[in-house]
Amino acid sequence: MQSKKRSMIEACTTTGVAIVLSLLSYQLLAPLIGVVVTFQSNLYLTAYFTGLSLVRTYILRRLFNRAEIRRKVQEPEVPPPSGSLQGLRRSGGL
Repeated sequence: MQSKKRSMIEACTTTGVAIVLSLLSYQLLAPLIGVVVTFQSNLYLTAYFTGLSLVRTYILRRLFNRAEIRRKVQEPEVPPPSGSLQGLRRSGGL
């Protein structure tokens, strides 16, 4: 399970990398397909989609963590068979 702080750090890190890649790739690829966009416009578009990405990543991470917690709570722990090594350790037989 991941803490909220850790989820935010992960979301910010992956989003930061995406910002750099987006800015560079758009500046390189746009002229190849005949699209003329100023660097300032590129920054605005990148900032907008970065914000969306950051929120999306954080929310999805928290939802997956919540689902993981619920799954662990709902699944009863099944003890290992009594003759298994783990069963012997738990019962004090080893």
